Amino acid sequence: MPTVEWNKKAWTNNVAYAEKKLDIENYGDHWGTIETKPHLKKMLERHLAPYVNPDVNALEIGSGGGRWTQYLVSCKSVVCVDVNEVMIELLQKRFADFSHMQYVLTDGSSIDDVADKSIDFVYSHGVFVHIDPLEVYDYLVRIRQLVTDDATLIIQYADQDKKPARDNAGFARNNPRLMRAMVEHAGFTIIEEDIELLHHSSVMRFTPAV
Repeated sequence: MPTVEWNKKAWTNNVAYAEKKLDIENYGDHWGTIETKPHLKKMLERHLAPYVNPDVNALEIGSGGGRWTQYLVSCKSVVCVDVNEVMIELLQKRFADFSHMQYVLTDGSSIDDVADKSIDFVYSHGVFVHIDPLEVYDYLVRIRQLVTDDATLIIQYADQDKKPARDNAGFARNNPRLMRAMVEHAGFTIIEEDIELLHHSSVMRFTPAV
């Protein structure tokens, strides 16, 4: 099961590999840009772009090198959360011209210096697939304090009902049933589940329970 330390070490090493071995403009491009990957382009069009606008205060969990963050910059404000100092440095460099970006280094599920009930949209892709379910739940509980009553949250998570997830040692032991239970217990109402789009994971859209 991936741990916080596993994630920090694995992605620090991946950054070093990408910067040394590959000709890329930004970290993350070595997996292919969003527009060139049909399933990721659908993810963008279906689960991210419709919720981005200049009135939205957004929060992204696990921003990495900004592969998905780049599509959030038109929001009113963007909070980028990551467990790795290396990623925070990459983000600060990539988005240096944007004054409405905030960078938060987390120790696993803490999100400091963000006001309660200040976030309208939460997005995470490629992150919760590598996070232990207990840590996922801790994140959900913390995020529940930060979001507005009508906020939208979209999380991609590891789906062990799918063989590619079971075969990947870096994927968390999560599945739709466990994810539903954690989301609802943390105080949210599930609006939509997309279990078809991605071959090793699933996507959930939810909102704070009234």
